[in-house]
Amino acid sequence: MSQAQLILLLHLVCDLRPREHGTSARIDLHWLPVAARIEFKICVLAYQSLDSTAPAYISDMLQPVSSLQRQTNLRSATNSELFVPRIRL
Repeated sequence: MSQAQLILLLHLVCDLRPREHGTSARIDLHWLPVAARIEFKICVLAYQSLDSTAPAYISDMLQPVSSLQRQTNLRSATNSELFVPRIRL
């Protein structure tokens, strides 16, 4: 959903006039802009992967660097970073 579609939907749901700003209504509904929603979703999936509550195909892709044999001496192993393998499409 694009930002423009989100704004139109906000005006429809909150019964706003065409010239009214939807910022306060968006805050009341706890809606985020599109870029922030994407970043939030990625963060939730990464957390769920670490917490073992994500689907198996996501947990298999995201692994802590500290759990990999060859990567244990890297600084990223102590920073709780995730290893994302390269894939070809």
